[in-house]
Amino acid sequence: MATSLNEQIIKGAGGAVSQDNVLTSNQNMLTEGQAYDKIGNAAGNLMLAKIQQKKQEEEEQRLLDEKNLSEWDDLANKAAKSGQYMNEQEYASLVKQLEKDRLAFIDATSEQKAVLLSGLENRMDNINDLRDFRTNLSSSALDEDGFKNNTEFLNSNVGQSYKSILSGDNQMTQQDGEYGYMIHNPNLQEERLMDLEAINAQIINVNAGSPDFLGVDIEALQKKKEEIENQIYNAQLLPSGDVEFTSVDSLNKTIQEQSFDRQSNNIVTEMAQNAMTLGGSVPPGRSMNFNYEQTYSLILNDMVSNGNMRSLWKDKHVGGMSAEKNLYSAIMNQTYSDFGVTREELLEMDPTQDDDGFISDDDAKSIVKDFFLPTNKDMANDYIARYFTNFVQQNFKMGFDNRAESTSGSDNNEDEFIPSR
Repeated sequence: MATSLNEQIIKGAGGAVSQDNVLTSNQNMLTEGQAYDKIGNAAGNLMLAKIQQKKQEEEEQRLLDEKNLSEWDDLANKAAKSGQYMNEQEYASLVKQLEKDRLAFIDATSEQKAVLLSGLENRMDNINDLRDFRTNLSSSALDEDGFKNNTEFLNSNVGQSYKSILSGDNQMTQQDGEYGYMIHNPNLQEERLMDLEAINAQIINVNAGSPDFLGVDIEALQKKKEEIENQIYNAQLLPSGDVEFTSVDSLNKTIQEQSFDRQSNNIVTEMAQNAMTLGGSVPPGRSMNFNYEQTYSLILNDMVSNGNMRSLWKDKHVGGMSAEKNLYSAIMNQTYSDFGVTREELLEMDPTQDDDGFISDDDAKSIVKDFFLPTNKDMANDYIARYFTNFVQQNFKMGFDNRAESTSGSDNNEDEFIPSR
């Protein structure tokens, strides 16, 4: 789907939701029997069977997730209590390397000894960094401000690589004098798919007799294509095998990225509390005058620009729902025309090639997924800043409406912070 269309829908999402529970999914309607009489018995039974199957699959997945989270908790607690950051095999490997260096040192020249001593110092620094990482890993897995509640990460192939470090199945390794671990990298498969697309384009040009591809060995291209297709297939069957060396520094950066952004949460909480106080202090007879743009600028510059965007987008900071889920709920089962998209644009760019005019579940997922494309950074920053600005504004209004002198009621929607058009 074209990014411009996604931007149009994301920017207009606020206009689609005006009150709580305004949307009822087709699944819920069928489950409650509200739509059963409107379709044939055969179609209805088929749909209900699919719903039951989906529920069963979701329950099975829930149990698997629950088991995985329990394993994470057990391993992290065990690591934290033991204080060990290497298992016996890793210690043995390190001792073997140190013994090798010791023997080399005995007969070394002065210059060689200086090199060996420098290498030993570097090795000790790396080992200390490794120890700090292992402590960080176990504590973050147990900490509410870490990634303890980040089930998406914990259940991912990347998360499984980190969990296998705690279990001892993923042992430390060394590359270019630096310690680290072999960690799953989903980008490897994406790179293969891009390579395959490029090779297919080359083959088409060669077969078409394009002047720029004269003399290109078509057999070599076909062989390379077959190799990449085999690699893609293998990764589809065993994605956990797509691993590469990852340094301790990169490992710690991932932990930070996957952790809850408590600093930003504290900022928006403080602003919301003070906004409510300011709203409640407006003198009787005065209109509500919330300084939206100044608040937006403060949140954008002090919180969003310096914050953890993954956490601000995916974690529950306000209203009991993440910004991601809120956007998804706002656009799910709405029509493209609700966001000013013409039928011609829809037929050309609907992400699931469905021309019924409704934003389906797959459409909504595609739109929300595009939110974090690198090309959408400015749009993402603006959306997140307005999302939290709306939350602060709502608290200001709550304080304003609840003044002792006020006789007006409040029509707040405490879970609706979707930025307006």
